[in-house]
Amino acid sequence: MKYLHLLFPLSLFTLLSAGLVLGQSQKYQEYYSRNTFFFEGLGRAVNFSFNYERRYIPAPKIKLGIQTGIAPDIQQVKIPLSLSVLYGLGPHHLEVGGGMVLPFNSDVTAHKYIYNRLRLAEDQIYTHAFAGYRYQPDLGGFFFRIGYTPMWGVAYNPVMEPFYRLGKNLQHWAGVSVGYSLKNANVK
Repeated sequence: MKYLHLLFPLSLFTLLSAGLVLGQSQKYQEYYSRNTFFFEGLGRAVNFSFNYERRYIPAPKIKLGIQTGIAPDIQQVKIPLSLSVLYGLGPHHLEVGGGMVLPFNSDVTAHKYIYNRLRLAEDQIYTHAFAGYRYQPDLGGFFFRIGYTPMWGVAYNPVMEPFYRLGKNLQHWAGVSVGYSLKNANVK
């Protein structure tokens, strides 16, 4: 019962991941850029994170993305996992999505920036949502997004004090991302 709030996002992530891989349309996949690397400030990892996204395009106006990343901190490493849906033609999109963040704690020894024996901090796992604007040209290049990223089940963090406890462990937050979408090798 303790982690029941994680069951839905994890199940959704698993089901959609399998469905996306099997249900891709080759017609659209050959044209669009599918791989993006980006830096996110604030957002789902609270401070910052380095991320990778793989996009699947079942139709010209709808694009689906699976994202993962890493957010190093002094005594913790966070792994954000997300699914998102983009709607729009051209480089301008409405993006909605969600997922979860898995924090791994470290036993810090001689040097405070060396991670030793990372272990999952089960009591600090949290879920997040995202709704915002994304600029991403179809053929690749500069990537930018900005949006609202509420989080649930987050352990208390003094940095987020002004936004904390507006609901039961609900934190209102925002994020900005910049990065680069690799150009598709199939497009001449």
